[in-house]
Amino acid sequence: MTIDLPPDAASSSLIMRSNVFVQAWDGHPDQGGSPIGEPSHSHNLIVTTGLNWTRDFFAGERSRPQSISVGTGTTAVALADTALETETFNKAITRRYPEAAQITFQMLMLQSEGNGVTITEVGLFQGTVMIARAVISPGVAKTASIFATIAHQISFANP
Repeated sequence: MTIDLPPDAASSSLIMRSNVFVQAWDGHPDQGGSPIGEPSHSHNLIVTTGLNWTRDFFAGERSRPQSISVGTGTTAVALADTALETETFNKAITRRYPEAAQITFQMLMLQSEGNGVTITEVGLFQGTVMIARAVISPGVAKTASIFATIAHQISFANP
């Protein structure tokens, strides 16, 4: 079914902005751990598969994001990306923070997880569909002596 709107019909646009933050901790963040330095931050790109996921999500055909992956890739993000360049670790989202006109998806890497790499790329996924990807600098060296939180923040606004 097609609905033809008159030429003077009001229209609305939606802007989605995405950011990613990676923070190292000297202990569990919920049990008195302290952040180590400032978080690494990058503007994230919602890739083409993520734009299509958003469309399908609004249509009720997709579920919410399920996991966050990290890797060591450094190639600039492109709309056509469908996976991380070099994925090293993937884990289910551990927290969701809905706020006014934004939502943050967070994953906690424990001391025993994903060690021996410097995290330089992060992806937000629903199943095998990559929604967003970011390359971060400086990278975060993940070792057995630290926890790390990875947060994807998606904000919504009118133009």
